[in-house]
Amino acid sequence: MSQTSHLEPGSPNLEPGAAILETTHPNLKPRTSSLLPALLRLSSNPIARRELRGLVHQFKDWRLWVGVRLPKDARGWGVPAVAWFCLLPYIIWAALSNLDRVVPARAPVSGPSLAPMLDVMAICLVLLSVYLWGLAIALMAPSVTREREKETWESLKVTAATPEDIVLGLLGGRLLPVLGAYLLVGIVWVALLPHYAPLLEPYSPFQMGASHLAGYVLLSALMALCIGIVSMAASAWCKTSGRAVLMATTLGIVLCGAVGWTLLWAPWITGSLQAPVVLLGLTCLAYAAAIRVLKLER
Repeated sequence: MSQTSHLEPGSPNLEPGAAILETTHPNLKPRTSSLLPALLRLSSNPIARRELRGLVHQFKDWRLWVGVRLPKDARGWGVPAVAWFCLLPYIIWAALSNLDRVVPARAPVSGPSLAPMLDVMAICLVLLSVYLWGLAIALMAPSVTREREKETWESLKVTAATPEDIVLGLLGGRLLPVLGAYLLVGIVWVALLPHYAPLLEPYSPFQMGASHLAGYVLLSALMALCIGIVSMAASAWCKTSGRAVLMATTLGIVLCGAVGWTLLWAPWITGSLQAPVVLLGLTCLAYAAAIRVLKLER
């Protein structure tokens, strides 16, 4: 049988709310503010569970998956849209094969061609990555400011939730489902590469191998995660959603430009392992910045 404290209201050791915590939760201990414990209790994180419940409620509508209904918020533009991109190689093949039937063939050019054939699949991969990065901004930039606008941010700050719980809860409930769908689509692309690469060969040869395609998908997902964490830090710093989105967009463009310039002009980073390590380091720096801003808020 647990023993509880019975402090009188006039006791000098009694702090506001201490008697309630002592009586109702005699074994309550403050949560450890670090990354690993926050990851271990992510499944019971109330913020992540709240966000996932809202996401599942939207996904129950089949019209959202077939594109006949517009999503209510940015979350609806994530998983359903990204999931359909698993058919991208075959959509490109069908479009190019039909276009080849409609448009008359060009006259043969003597000598080597001055303009090499475009890699339509690679162009679409880049466009999808840009869409994913923009979606990370749209999902995470209003994440904290929305709590302020709904007057729920103060209640989050006075609870036992640590800044790590808040960051991981918002990431796990809003951005990680989209990144998970994107990684699954990348696995489908890599697995079906031997099938659709010969189909694209006569119209627009796909130049990436399986290892390069898998590496590109991983780099795009890491960049989206980094941009999402930076956007959440901007959301915690700004007071309104509009300013948070503007700041997150600016930081995202600067980040993409810096990483792109580094990958192009630093040969030692273009290897198979150096680029993911650099992006992982930037993601850790963005996470530390978001935690720092949230601790200042508290």
